[in-house]
This record gives sequence, C-alpha cells and structure tokens, in this order.
Amino acid sequence: MRSNRNDIGDTNSYNPVKGFNIYFDFIARLQKQYRSMRLVYAVYNVSRAIVTPTLIDIHDFEPDPEDPDEKNRIIFKEFATLRNI
Repeated sequence: MRSNRNDIGDTNSYNPVKGFNIYFDFIARLQKQYRSMRLVYAVYNVSRAIVTPTLIDIHDFEPDPEDPDEKNRIIFKEFATLRNI
C-alpha cells in the first residue's frame, strides 16, 4: 500500500511534457440568425503569444430543446492539448 501521494506523483502539478487539455464543449442561447460558428483560441503571456491563434472547425447550430426562448446551440465536443507552456 502506498503511504502518500508523492509515491504516485502529484496529480495537481503541471507536467509540460504531458501538457493540459482545453475543452470546447458548447455555446448556448444563440440568436436564430447564427447558423454556424467557429472558435479561435490562443495563449498569451502579457503581449507575447505562447500558442498562436488556432482555429477550430466550423460547427452548425441546432435548436436547443432546453431553452424556453427557442434559441440555438452549437455543440463542439472538441479539445486541444497544449504542451510545453
């Protein structure tokens, strides 16, 4: 039996080789005129780009069945792994 967390590594520590994931899940409550969307993400340290702007593929809207005002939503279900930051 392991006696402490240091035996398995600290799961809260950032490992630059493994990196970390950013999840792009969904956007909700969009007006009906929005038919599709694409996201762009970047990572900056003050004004210096660490990860340059990167585009995610275009995704189409769908009616949001949970919205009482009958707005749209866009489901992305994508992620990006960022390493060596």
